[in-house]
Amino acid sequence: MAVLRRTNGETIAQDPDKTIRQLAAEYKDDLWRADLRGQDLHGLDLTGGDLTRADLRDAILTDANLECAWLARADLTGAKLTGARLWSVNLESADLRGTDLSGADMRSANLRDADATDASFRGTRLDDADLSFANLEHADMTRAVLEGARMEAASMPGAILNNANLTDADISGADLSDANLAGADVEDTDLTDSVLTNATLRGANLEDADLTGAELEGANLSDADLTGADLTDCDLTGVDITGADLDGATLPAPAPATPDTPGTGI
Repeated sequence: MAVLRRTNGETIAQDPDKTIRQLAAEYKDDLWRADLRGQDLHGLDLTGGDLTRADLRDAILTDANLECAWLARADLTGAKLTGARLWSVNLESADLRGTDLSGADMRSANLRDADATDASFRGTRLDDADLSFANLEHADMTRAVLEGARMEAASMPGAILNNANLTDADISGADLSDANLAGADVEDTDLTDSVLTNATLRGANLEDADLTGAELEGANLSDADLTGADLTDCDLTGVDITGADLDGATLPAPAPATPDTPGTGI
C-alpha cells in the first residue's frame, strides 16, 4: 500500500496498486508539505506542481521536469537534481544546502533568500534568475551561465565561479570574498559596493564592469580585461593588476598627499 503523506502525518493519497512516485505525479498540485524524503522521482513530470515547504531531503530528481513549480521554503538538502528542468521555478527561501543542481536549466528561477551553501551549479543555466540575498557560500558555479541574473547582496564567500558567464548581472553589494572567478565573463556587470577581498579574477573579462566602491584588498586581477571598467572609489593598494588591460578604465582618484610632519603646512 503506497501512502503519500504530509510532513505532519496527514494522508494526501493512498493506493494499493500505485507507487509513491506515481502518486506524486498524479497529485502534483497538492504536494505542499509532502514528505518525499529520499524518494526516487527521477524524470518525473511535476510541471507547475505545488511543493511548497515539501520535504525532499536526499530525493532523486535527476532529469525531472519542475518547470514553474512552487518549491518555496522546501527542504532539498542533499537532493540530486542534475539535468532537471527548473525553468521559472519558485525556490524562494528554499534549503538547498549540498544540493546537486549541476547541468540543470534554471533560467528565470527565483532563488531569492535561498540557502545554497556547498551546492553544485556546475554548468547550470541561471540566465535572468533571481539569487538576491541568497547564501551561496562555497557553492560550485563553474561554467554556470548567470547572464542577466540578479544577485544583489548575495553571500558568496569562497564560491567557485571559474569560467562562469556573469555578463550584465547585478552583483551589487554581494560578498565575494575569497571567491574564484578566474576566466569568468563579467562584462557590463554591476559590482558596485561588492566585497572582492582576496578574490581571484585572474584572466577575467571585466570590460565595462562597474566596480564603484568595491572592496578589492588582496584581489588578484592579473591579466584581467578591465577596459572601460569603472573603479571609482576603489583602493587598489595590494591588488595584483599585473598584465591587466586598463585601457579606458576609470581609475580611483589618488589619495591626497599628507604632510610628512604635522604642522609644517607642506
